[in-house]
Amino acid sequence: QAVPAAPAAPAGPPPITAATAKDINYIVRQSARNCPGCNLARAMLAGANLMGANLEGANLTGADMNNAVLRRANLKGANLYQADLSGADLTGADLTGANLTGAILDNARLDGATGVRLP
Repeated sequence: QAVPAAPAAPAGPPPITAATAKDINYIVRQSARNCPGCNLARAMLAGANLMGANLEGANLTGADMNNAVLRRANLKGANLYQADLSGADLTGADLTGANLTGAILDNARLDGATGVRLP
């Protein structure tokens, strides 16, 4: 009696193409609007509109947030270690207890931001 052939191994996930990477980036940007405690380390959020976002306690280590709009965002206790915030608009943002060590803040707007403690 013939032994049935073993089932083929699953092919695995499809490779990430430019199109799927764009979709993933869109999902990350949308979920970042209300994401307290989220791990967004090295997220590509350049130019994102995160006005009023709740990112309290989020891990944004090394995130690319240049030219992002973070007006009135809640960034209390967020880890922004080595994040690129150059040109970002942080007007009225709450950065109380945020880690800004090594963060790039060139041309960032911090008017009315609270809790800003630069290392």
